[in-house]
Amino acid sequence: MDLGTGIFLSTLVISVVVMYGITKDRWNWRRLVKRTTVFCLGLILLGAAIGGGIYLYNQIPPPSPD
Repeated sequence: MDLGTGIFLSTLVISVVVMYGITKDRWNWRRLVKRTTVFCLGLILLGAAIGGGIYLYNQIPPPSPD
């Protein structure tokens, strides 16, 4: 990891912690985390299904011409 990447990621984490501290009484953080998790898992499952479909499609032998 480069120094710039480390600075960026640490700034990102600090900003999320500060935002949580400011908005913890106004936002429903539990629901936000649940929805984000479900969305990310859905994207992963969709990607796996598409990748598996492409892999299986490539494994099918082409038909022989008659």
